[in-house]
Amino acid sequence: MVTIAEDGIIDNAINESTNAGFAGTGYINFGTGKSSVQIPVYAEYPGEYTMAMTYANGSGKARSLAIAAPGTCTAGIDGCKGANIISFEATDNWTTYQTKETTITLPKGASYITFAIVDGNDGPNLDQIKLTEKNVEKQDSSTTILPKVSRFSTAAGETRIYDINGKLVRHINGNADMKGLAPGIYIVKTTTQRNHKQKMVQVH
Repeated sequence: MVTIAEDGIIDNAINESTNAGFAGTGYINFGTGKSSVQIPVYAEYPGEYTMAMTYANGSGKARSLAIAAPGTCTAGIDGCKGANIISFEATDNWTTYQTKETTITLPKGASYITFAIVDGNDGPNLDQIKLTEKNVEKQDSSTTILPKVSRFSTAAGETRIYDINGKLVRHINGNADMKGLAPGIYIVKTTTQRNHKQKMVQVH
């Protein structure tokens, strides 16, 4: 499963497209201070996955990101001892993209992985992530019953709807309107000034 980084919830970072060679519409250019992105993912089975991260780092020296598995830390990863600090080596320039791999544990279903800068220092430009099964639990054959909806209300805010591959399919200000979407399972993420919520729904 490949997920484009800029499809995530971005906090004090920008979806930039200045440096060519990226996938999708751009890449995440982290800021300084507190800067993070929460990338939505969907795992068919719980367990360990190899995560390949495509990035560029033309700064001339290694830059780090703190990476938190679902349920490990809050957004921003402040004071989180469970976050994994990964060093991203310098690339030839900002238009040279390469891949860095690590292992991450995911729950079954929809969740998100948080990427944040470390100690206020700038990070690499993050393009996309690719998840591959490594050590997962496939013996669970139970069926998850999802709500079947065409529309549901949210507090005034922002709604993003993703397919199960993590691709952003709809961006809405206000209520989540599922009308017109192809039948299937979707991840709905709502953001207000007070909180972030996520749920899976089925369209039929």
